[in-house]
Amino acid sequence: MHDQEHTGGARTAWQEFLILNASFALPLLFWNGKDLYLKERLFGLANPEGNHGEDVKELYYYLDNTPSHAFMQYLYKYPQEPFPYEQLVNENKKRSLKEEEYELLDTGIFN
Repeated sequence: MHDQEHTGGARTAWQEFLILNASFALPLLFWNGKDLYLKERLFGLANPEGNHGEDVKELYYYLDNTPSHAFMQYLYKYPQEPFPYEQLVNENKKRSLKEEEYELLDTGIFN
């Protein structure tokens, strides 16, 4: 599914969310200098790729928010090494429903 996104193919619900999921005039783009493309959307797994269904595989924390969303603050962690897309997809495909999901922190990318 992730490869289809970058070639103009089909998209699932999780791929429609821009990073921050807010209405900015200019969307945020990230690049660590090591990935093949710019990071403009949250990466996630489609139902057949994950052992527990569709799931976003990113690391972010909501820090503060007003009820009107006039002010929103959160922390997005983007690794400075190549993002482990293949590792996340392959490891989650191997796991059964009884096993825990394989998350971004499990890859050791932030060690």
